Amino acid sequence: LFNTFVYPNPSKDAFHIGFSLYKDQEYTVQVMDISGRIVFESGKMKGDKGANDFSWDALVNSGIYIYSVRSEGFQSSGRLVKQ
Repeated sequence: LFNTFVYPNPSKDAFHIGFSLYKDQEYTVQVMDISGRIVFESGKMKGDKGANDFSWDALVNSGIYIYSVRSEGFQSSGRLVKQ
């Protein structure tokens, strides 16, 4: 798991979380608010080796959120801003 990014950021509605995988494998996406409360969890998804894109319809209040992408021993996190 590498090259994780979010666009657009900030956004008023949907976010795209882009990332690359070293091989075909499962991954999960989780979004938490600033207090650490989970506001979204994808469950296991199948990803392909190379570039992947996950779309999240941010049906949450305005604020700062932390996203986390996890796959087979790797994790990448970042910040997103909902307007």
